[in-house]
Amino acid sequence: MLGQLMDAEIIKHEGDQIRITFLDLQMADLDRLSQRRSEAGRRGGESKSQASAKQNEADKIRLDEIRREEIEDKKEKKNTCVLFDSFWSAYPRKTSKQTASKAFDKLSDENQQKAIDNIARLYANTEVQFVPHAATYLNQARWEDEAIVRTNTFARPLLNQSEDADLPRYR
Repeated sequence: MLGQLMDAEIIKHEGDQIRITFLDLQMADLDRLSQRRSEAGRRGGESKSQASAKQNEADKIRLDEIRREEIEDKKEKKNTCVLFDSFWSAYPRKTSKQTASKAFDKLSDENQQKAIDNIARLYANTEVQFVPHAATYLNQARWEDEAIVRTNTFARPLLNQSEDADLPRYR
């Protein structure tokens, strides 16, 4: 049997070595397959590293945008704080400052300015106890209300009676 394999040149005797042809062919095929996979992996790794670099660049751009937005928000908050301070100093009834501040922050810039501008028009001649809380004024857009002329008629004597006259009795 060994002789037949040698005659068919499947097994060759070369010096001290014995070579089996079909095993050499299989080994060569495995080497080529290994090289192709290695090259494909290298190419895939290159595209992944390029994609990773692009993603890193996109992440940096987004982080820069977030930082800019945070800086703008801080500036806007400072401006809102300054406006709220002017509102609070002009408003006659100093009650629940924190609640009023939250309500003030919810308003648009235009409405914040209107709220400040109309305080004097609405409450210049009003006793503090009749002025709504600041948060109520802001949440209910009271700066849009008409000014009410308030007269102090409480506890005035009737025109026909003197101050010492008996009050009428009703049953």
